[in-house]
Amino acid sequence: MKEKLLALAILLLSACSTRFYLTDNINLVQIEPIAVFGEDLKLPDAINTDANSNIYVGDIGRILVFTPDFNFLKSIGQKGSGQLEFFDEVKGIAIDSKGRIIAVDEYNYRVQILSKDGVFLKEFGKRGWQDGSFIDPQGVCVDDEDNIYVTDAHKMNVQKFSSDGEFILSFGGKPYRYEYTEMHKVDSKVMGKAFSKFDGIECIAYYNGKIFVSEENNGMIKVFDKSGNFLYSFGGQGIGKGKFHDQTEGLAFDNDGLLYVVDEGKSSTGAVQVYEASGKQLLVFESTHPFASPDGIAIDKKRDLLFITDQNNFRIQVFDLKQIKSKIKK
Repeated sequence: MKEKLLALAILLLSACSTRFYLTDNINLVQIEPIAVFGEDLKLPDAINTDANSNIYVGDIGRILVFTPDFNFLKSIGQKGSGQLEFFDEVKGIAIDSKGRIIAVDEYNYRVQILSKDGVFLKEFGKRGWQDGSFIDPQGVCVDDEDNIYVTDAHKMNVQKFSSDGEFILSFGGKPYRYEYTEMHKVDSKVMGKAFSKFDGIECIAYYNGKIFVSEENNGMIKVFDKSGNFLYSFGGQGIGKGKFHDQTEGLAFDNDGLLYVVDEGKSSTGAVQVYEASGKQLLVFESTHPFASPDGIAIDKKRDLLFITDQNNFRIQVFDLKQIKSKIKK
C-alpha cells in the first residue's frame, strides 16, 4: 500500500512540475522556431552574434562560427592550454565594439581575447583568489565602454576589467562562509548584506548602464550599476508569476530593452521568460521543438532573431522576436 501511495505521489508531483504555471495565470505560449541548426556540435554552451550577424557558439575546446544563414563557416581553437586553446567548454562569449571575441576558458582560469578573424591577441587571468584571478570563470559581457565583466561560480563574484584585461574592481561574493571544522554556514552578517551577494552565479548581461546577473541557486536576477553597487533584484525560486522554477541561465536584451532569461527547469523541457528591465514579467514561452537543457542565449539585434543553445539536443534553435513579442498581452 505504501508503495502505491508513493508511486501516486510521484506521479502527481511530476504532473504538477510539468504544467504548474497554468494554475499561476502565467502567459505561457509555445513558439515555433524558424530554424534549427548545429553542425558537429558536441556540447553547445555560450552563444553570441557580431555586427555582421555571424553566430559564435562555444563548444568543447573550440568556438564554432556560423554564417547569418546558419551555415557552418569555421572552427576557432582546439583543446589544450596554449594560445587559442580551451581546456573544455567555452563558457562565455562576448563581442565588443571592435568586433573582438572575448572567450571564457573556464578550466584554464583565464579569458582569451581574439580578433574578429579569430586570431589570438591576448589573455588575462590565472588560477587564484586574488583580484584579477579566477577559480571558476563563467559568464562574460561588455559595457558601452568595452569594459569586460566576468562572473566566477566559485568565488561567487563579478570582476570588472578594462578592454585590455586590466583589473578594475569586483563586487558580490558569497553571502556566507563555511567553517570547515564544523561544516556549517556562518550568518551573512559576517560576509555582508545578502542582497548584494550571490548564492550561485553564472550568466551576465549589460543594458543601459546596468549589469544584470543571474543568481542560480536563488533563481533571481540581481542588478548593479557599473561600479558594482546593488540596485534591485527580481524573480526568486517558486511557481508563481515572475518566479524561476530552477536555475536561471542565459540572459540577453533586445532592441526594445526587454530581457530574455533561460529558465532551465520551467516546464518539463525548459522555457524562456521575458521581462521588462524593471523586473515585470511579460511572457513565458516554450519551443514546439522541446529543449533538452537550454543554456546560452543571444539576440541578433540587426535582424530581431533570438538564439538558444539546446545543449543536450546538440543544436541551436532560432526564434523570430517579432513573433514572440506579438504574444505579449497588452
